[in-house]
Amino acid sequence: MKSIIISGSDKKYFNLLYNLCSSLKNKNILKKSDLGLFDVGLTDYQNKKLLHFTKKIIKPNWDCKISFNTLEWKKLLVVRPFLKKYFPNYDLYIWMDADTAPLSDNFLKEINLVKKKDIFICNEYDDCYLNNNKDTSYKKIFNNYYKIQGWVHKNNVKYLGEKIADNLLGKPLFNAGFFALRSKSVIWKKWQKVYCNIIHKSHDDYCLSMDQASLNQVLYNNLKNVHIMNSKYNWLVKNSLPHINKKKLCKPSFPHEKIEIIHFTCFAITKKNNFYNINSNKYQKISLKKILGIK
Repeated sequence: MKSIIISGSDKKYFNLLYNLCSSLKNKNILKKSDLGLFDVGLTDYQNKKLLHFTKKIIKPNWDCKISFNTLEWKKLLVVRPFLKKYFPNYDLYIWMDADTAPLSDNFLKEINLVKKKDIFICNEYDDCYLNNNKDTSYKKIFNNYYKIQGWVHKNNVKYLGEKIADNLLGKPLFNAGFFALRSKSVIWKKWQKVYCNIIHKSHDDYCLSMDQASLNQVLYNNLKNVHIMNSKYNWLVKNSLPHINKKKLCKPSFPHEKIEIIHFTCFAITKKNNFYNINSNKYQKISLKKILGIK
């Protein structure tokens, strides 16, 4: 199976993108999969450094017609349903946000084991997350009466309609920061249609943030095509700090599964935090950058 891993960034997030590429190379993943990158505002010097990893560096277009002004980097939101257009002739397309890092090549092994699913993706549901985050989907009014609230539901109502928003309410959110999608899947065109329809009807760039929500609508309508991966393959640090076990990052809950892909979303990797070390049975104030050996 011929596969390609795809990511991208502007100059502001270049260090994270470079770390992702370095991690892919150091874990020997680039011996098993090609690498494609999107340049949405990189400098010439940054582009030159990325050539050490791949020559497949592309400046993307706006694949959905927009009627408003917006920033160049937001093409990364729009481009994901159109990965096949930019990097044709692959059997499998793997998207990884620039702020992710593989800690092993086990995600490829997991994908290769499953033959009859189209898309491989993690949702944002995990017992570790539940223990650390309060559910804000509902606001108590009085007694047993609650009002639906929250950013996700509000935007789903605005852009997808109340019926679809209510259908998605309470369902775990599939995180589009990491996914693998087969070339022949029907999901590509369905995602393009839903997302571009939202953009065509909008007059400001806020609608571009519906890339993930539009994918969720498609996936919940095509669950038979979805392989839901363990959250260790897209561990959201913003939801729960991992623990340290034998110098490796692991999920906080027993049996402390090793984290395979870490996602730094909204998290400063240089900031020191209290990470619990299972072996020493105490907290250790250290940064993710130090733990992972990021230069």
